[in-house]
Amino acid sequence: MKYNENRSFFTEGTELFTKGGLFYSRRVGGTPVHYYDIGNQISSNEEIVKNPTESKLINATKISGRTQKGLGIGFFNAITETQYALVETDSHVQRKIEVDPLTNYNVFVLDQTLKHNSSISFINTNVMRSGKDYDANVSAALFNLYDKRNKWNLYGKAYSSTLFNKENTNITGYKYNLGLAKVSGRFNMQLESTLHDDKFNFNDLGYMTFTNYWEKILYFGYNYTKPKILFSRLYHNFNFIYTHRYKPFGYQSININYNFNGQLKNLWYAGTNVFFSPEGNDFYEPRHDARVFKSPANIGFGNFFQSNFAKKYFANGSYVVNFYQLKGWREIQISFSHQYRLNNRISFGHDISLSPRWNNIGYAAVVPATLAQNDTVIFARRNRNTIENILRFKYSFNNTMYITLRARHYWSKVSNLEFFTLNKEGGLQGNPGYHQNLNQNYNAFNVDMVYSWRFAPGSELNIVWKNAIGAFDNNVVTNYFKNVSNTLEAPQNNSISLKVLYFFDYLQLHKKKYKPA
Repeated sequence: MKYNENRSFFTEGTELFTKGGLFYSRRVGGTPVHYYDIGNQISSNEEIVKNPTESKLINATKISGRTQKGLGIGFFNAITETQYALVETDSHVQRKIEVDPLTNYNVFVLDQTLKHNSSISFINTNVMRSGKDYDANVSAALFNLYDKRNKWNLYGKAYSSTLFNKENTNITGYKYNLGLAKVSGRFNMQLESTLHDDKFNFNDLGYMTFTNYWEKILYFGYNYTKPKILFSRLYHNFNFIYTHRYKPFGYQSININYNFNGQLKNLWYAGTNVFFSPEGNDFYEPRHDARVFKSPANIGFGNFFQSNFAKKYFANGSYVVNFYQLKGWREIQISFSHQYRLNNRISFGHDISLSPRWNNIGYAAVVPATLAQNDTVIFARRNRNTIENILRFKYSFNNTMYITLRARHYWSKVSNLEFFTLNKEGGLQGNPGYHQNLNQNYNAFNVDMVYSWRFAPGSELNIVWKNAIGAFDNNVVTNYFKNVSNTLEAPQNNSISLKVLYFFDYLQLHKKKYKPA
């Protein structure tokens, strides 16, 4: 799952590093690369005493800027230290197992601005690990071109990735994206194609969920800029997305949606959308190269609103309802966020999201066989629910000094109701003989408190306290508050960090150095 970055060092001055979408900063200092492998490296008389959930960051450096001729240069480097899990035998003999090697992360960006808001860019990301673990290198070239009137936009991206010594070989893959869009005037349109081969992988320093696909997008939009009844402006758009597997070729999915949104005369925003997908072939949910799941057709709708953010109290919310062709399978996604600014010093807010899913069908397990193509893939009908609550608080001492507090609780649970065998045609057959407790109850609780002081122009001091709790088991708790109580009793990880950022003005130093006597 992809999470937002909240570390100030990684959120400041990121304009260059976001080019190409190759850099997901939470990979740095994230989960150790062998965190989930530890269970396969211990004997029956051993138990895990400690298994670190985060890599320890030794240092990080970031330099970015732009020359007078419009050349943007960005450089990022970070190092995380070796991490070990601790296991213990029945006779209290302990040993350490390496779960994360000493690792160097590097990002390099060149971005040249051109006439008419156009640009060309080059990005390289590199991850180097000590010892026997594999290294990763990804490069991308981008162009984004506009005509003199900024009416038409031609853009493209070409990527290449190599994993060195991955399973004793080098694995090279590629990806490309090409599009043409009309971006000005009342009527807008876009044609886009993205090809992602089966070996392209940038997950070591980026975020990627799917591979081996070819996607085509058709988009039409129409914008009303004159006031209409309740609205000061209105926007309609229609999207058609066709996706097939790249190799071997195979139809995957079609997604169609219509969106209508606009700004009201009281400066609120509101909108609605409807969507439909016919039956498709899901090559990813089985998590097995030799299997496909015949995904059912689905139809849904949703609405959203956003109040005037200039007011002391403002809020935004949305909901989406989705119905699937399989009987009883339905999903709802609800989110609501609001904030109150008490005065110029104090503000606080709350975000909540809920995603209940009833009779959801999906992957549960694989029962391996002698030959991989004869493996048994187990699917389940289950109820799933995810709830996330976030509390936010900010107090400003003055215009240069403030403190922020953020507390987040994330709860995701899966209750399996019935098991099936996924057949080779992609259908489901009942499997009443399969009896395994594959229920899941996952909790994450985080508290982040940051004191910030801007003591000089462009210069800042940050003191950060972090508290993190992670808990996972197969016993699903139905009561929300009892679940929270159980989570708070789990082992905690606390850390305090200090960051000082000082800005040197080269021109001022230059003047002082050559100041006449």
